[in-house]
Amino acid sequence: MVTEYSDTRVFLRCVDPARVRDSLAALFAREGMRPVAVPGERPLYRDPIGSPNWRVALLIGIGEWSCLQYDPWTLLTKSAPGAEGSRFEELCLLLGCPGLLIDINNGGIHASLLIECDGRGSSRCSGYISPELAIEFYGRMPLPVDDMDLPRFELLGELQSIRDDGMNFESCGVRCDIDEVRAFVHLSDRLLGEAVANKLWDSQVADALNSGSPSTDPQLHCFYFAR
Repeated sequence: MVTEYSDTRVFLRCVDPARVRDSLAALFAREGMRPVAVPGERPLYRDPIGSPNWRVALLIGIGEWSCLQYDPWTLLTKSAPGAEGSRFEELCLLLGCPGLLIDINNGGIHASLLIECDGRGSSRCSGYISPELAIEFYGRMPLPVDDMDLPRFELLGELQSIRDDGMNFESCGVRCDIDEVRAFVHLSDRLLGEAVANKLWDSQVADALNSGSPSTDPQLHCFYFAR
């Protein structure tokens, strides 16, 4: 059983690697970052502003959803200087596609946060997180939820039933005692396909992102940026 878990994931309703790559390049160019074929040293700072190298891995699901993993780990949660929304929200707007960002910190003990985007400029941030972490990592306070309950999907309401299925220990198939983690893993399995989602849990995506070598997996694409 999982007893503690921390992760932040971005899911996009887009499975076109070229579109995602070009949108990331356009977004990051506003901050002086350019695409590079060979990555620089792994980012040592959690604040993107202090890092000369950014990395993004795109994992393509079996349907219409994909997942992003990135470094520094606050790259998409934070806003660019002078921007109103996070880089994640700006990315969804550039792509014109819905997306969601889920943050689970220590199995939901310290934070469980959801940002939804409709791809047309509307976004919603809800969940529970300490004020200090909210301001440091997101620059705002989320809409509160009752009694530290899991955030509910509103802009992407069609995903709520998947979230609810993940709360059922007996039927969802994910063996985990922590509601937030079980619902998160179940959602990943449903959006990407279980076999694809397993590449997140067994570190295939993280290993590819950190190695800097071209991926031989047609579902996995790594993009690198430098100042």
